Amino acid sequence: MTSAALGVRRSGVQDLPAPLREAWAAARVRAAHTAPYLTTAVLALQPVVVDGLEEAGCSAAALRAFPVDTGWRVHLDPHWLAVTPPAGIAFWLVHQVGHLLRQHADRFGAACPQPAAVPGQPRTPEQQRWNVSADCEVNDDVPGDARASDAVLPSSLGLADGQPAEVYWAALAHRTPTSVQATVDCGSGTDGVARGWDSGEPGLTEPEARQVRRETARTVAARGREGGDVPEAWRRWAEQVLEPVVDWRRELSAALRLGVAGVVGRVDYSYVRPSRRAGAVPGVVLPSLRQPVPQVTVLLDTSQSMLGEPLSRAVAEVGGVLRAVGVARHSLRVLCCDSTAYDSARVLDAREVQVVGGGGTDLRAGLAAAASARPRPDLVVVLTDGGTDWPQERPRHGAVVVGLLDSRRRPPDWARTVDIPWGGA
Repeated sequence: MTSAALGVRRSGVQDLPAPLREAWAAARVRAAHTAPYLTTAVLALQPVVVDGLEEAGCSAAALRAFPVDTGWRVHLDPHWLAVTPPAGIAFWLVHQVGHLLRQHADRFGAACPQPAAVPGQPRTPEQQRWNVSADCEVNDDVPGDARASDAVLPSSLGLADGQPAEVYWAALAHRTPTSVQATVDCGSGTDGVARGWDSGEPGLTEPEARQVRRETARTVAARGREGGDVPEAWRRWAEQVLEPVVDWRRELSAALRLGVAGVVGRVDYSYVRPSRRAGAVPGVVLPSLRQPVPQVTVLLDTSQSMLGEPLSRAVAEVGGVLRAVGVARHSLRVLCCDSTAYDSARVLDAREVQVVGGGGTDLRAGLAAAASARPRPDLVVVLTDGGTDWPQERPRHGAVVVGLLDSRRRPPDWARTVDIPWGGA
């Protein structure tokens, strides 16, 4: 449902009375002062004045947070523009570009692959829960003296600071509905579901939005190198945006080849099948040479934060890589683990993997289960977003290769780590 269908009126900032135009200009300057490393993003927002929401049956508070859409349009209600001080508007501008820069709309689709949401209709519980989760990721990076008094913080929900929205999404899964309802609606720029006030007209194209992200990341990185007041989470974000694209499939293939090379290269004697040369030495049983087949276990992190597209893509890709490095199908096992290790199973195709789990995360249980399996694996490939505790020491079984879907977390040094990029990272 579009804003035109609702009877919502839209206009530009130039049509506002002079005091409101001045308030908008002052707020943008204040936002640039609050988070100078995000100035490029703040100035990229395209203001749209929205009026008539109440007549169209929408809440009078619908635009209190100056919500954004995926085209980088920020929606201004003349009432809230008039009653909110420039410092308050500045907070919301910094807050909203945090959603856009971190691509929360795309990440909602990965965290909740089939949201029961209808464009233009009231938000679903899933949308509200994601809005709170994304707000937690954004707000703890805003300077404390610049935050709104009612800003949602991880600490206010009993959660740890500095985590991605997916971690908060999982942590809030079992909360009562009222505890995960957002006090504000940050718009379709947070979850990708169109709102009644969205115009449907083009804003920034994806290439333009990508350019804004890269320019902002360069500013963040430069200011961080100069010792500026850039939060650590924004520095990590900039590193991810600016780092050169690595062919992770080639990296993973190299890691797996290294892991199985020692096994494939081993040659041992076996009396299970006598040597063909035994006939040359009557009365003596000669052993034959035997080359072991590498046993590989793929340990899947099936906790709540991993379910959906990232896990499906990773399983399919790793299955292809393992076949490419010569791991026989009958020697490949898949073991699912959230905070509990489930029964492993041999699979002939990645599409046959039955994903079980969906709870918390503790891959120590999965690594212990892999170590106790018979035959023991020569190589364990762990697919995870890294939100887990790890054993203090390297497991006694063979090599461990971690396919990491969130480079902000790092496994221990005893594991070979390959970063696997996806839409939410």
